[in-house]
Amino acid sequence: MVRCPGCDALVSEWAATCSRCGGDLSGAPLLDPAGSRDLAAAEAPRRRRWRGPVIGAVAIAVGATAALAAATGGPSRAPAAPAPVLASLPYGSPVGRYLPPSREQAGEGVVPVTLLDGRRFQLSYPPQLGVIGSLEAAIEDKVTLGAAEPTVLRVIATRATVAAVFGSAHPRRSYRASDGSPVLEFDGPPRSSTSYLVFRFGPWLLSVVDAADRPGGPQPLTDRDRAVLASSIDGSEDAAGYLVLSVHRPVAIAPADTTGSVAVFGAGSTVDDPQIDIEDGYCGHAGSDTAARRRFPAQGGAGVAWCDPATGLHIDATGTNGFVNAVAGGLSVAALPAVDSPVPRP
Repeated sequence: MVRCPGCDALVSEWAATCSRCGGDLSGAPLLDPAGSRDLAAAEAPRRRRWRGPVIGAVAIAVGATAALAAATGGPSRAPAAPAPVLASLPYGSPVGRYLPPSREQAGEGVVPVTLLDGRRFQLSYPPQLGVIGSLEAAIEDKVTLGAAEPTVLRVIATRATVAAVFGSAHPRRSYRASDGSPVLEFDGPPRSSTSYLVFRFGPWLLSVVDAADRPGGPQPLTDRDRAVLASSIDGSEDAAGYLVLSVHRPVAIAPADTTGSVAVFGAGSTVDDPQIDIEDGYCGHAGSDTAARRRFPAQGGAGVAWCDPATGLHIDATGTNGFVNAVAGGLSVAALPAVDSPVPRP
């Protein structure tokens, strides 16, 4: 973080009038970094290719929060630039994705993967799948707030600037993290109750979607809820460059084996571009995939999906027939020791 007298700034991307820090910031000026572009306005959500029934359900689940929030309405606010970059992640938008380090080991390519809760594993693949080493990743998870009937919130990690995600929008309010650094609230699309609580951890931008999944449907967080979240979430990079969250009660990472943790490699501009989805919560249930690699038709090519017994994660790959054939016969997943960080769970 960088500082200004009497005020904090979010890594120089947004500069507010110092006397107003910690309160309502809707009228303060925005300072764009040199050379930045308003990618939020230009980046239209891309349509994800059709997949099998299980994967279709994943796509619906990921988009449900934003769709329901748009229908709920909310308090009157000044119009703000929408954030289609976040709305289309993890499957569509290429903005803010991370290219992890790849290496060769025993004649195979190896790519490390770390989920936001610190679980680690690696993808190993034969030379004919070398394209995997060039696929950028989008990372998501869910956190809960409170113990009794906890509020469930989607969190999105990107390596992007504030301007790349929110364009020229001004933050609505500023909150304090546990170290005193700023956590900014940005409005979502106009005429919706969705907003985003935005943290900066080194090169990573973490956005908490304020469209809380509560009994009776999505509802916006209270000001106190946002202040608690701001002071209860921390993060750092692991050795592979991924963001790992460290949270404090009453905030917790959503339990393992529930839908939430997602790592998507590849943001296809065409329907047959290679893509690998690694998702939690879709294994070990009646009717779910097994360790057997199930083939399925996909728009523009083919697909293969299975549940990995070493990690408990659901693996789904789509692309050309050649790519999918190679994945079906040659891609392997190995669990690694988890990052040693405190991650409370409900």
